[in-house]
Amino acid sequence: MSDKAKVYVADPDAGVVRSIRNALEAGGYTVQEAFDWDQLIEEMELFGADLAFISSEIPDHYYGDLIRELRRSSDASHT
Repeated sequence: MSDKAKVYVADPDAGVVRSIRNALEAGGYTVQEAFDWDQLIEEMELFGADLAFISSEIPDHYYGDLIRELRRSSDASHT
């Protein structure tokens, strides 16, 4: 089992994701990128991220709804 912190990165700009990934991996983090915007919450839960960088420019989604869903999901997993 790895002791590296897990970071989830979601941004529609592949260059931004690549830059963040390179910097984080150089710092010893395990990084997962978003591949399916519609499955963002589920992917994050499966990955078990310790931290997430999520763009506020997610295509066809309202950022506030995403944050509420993440909080709801996090609250449910801690009960």
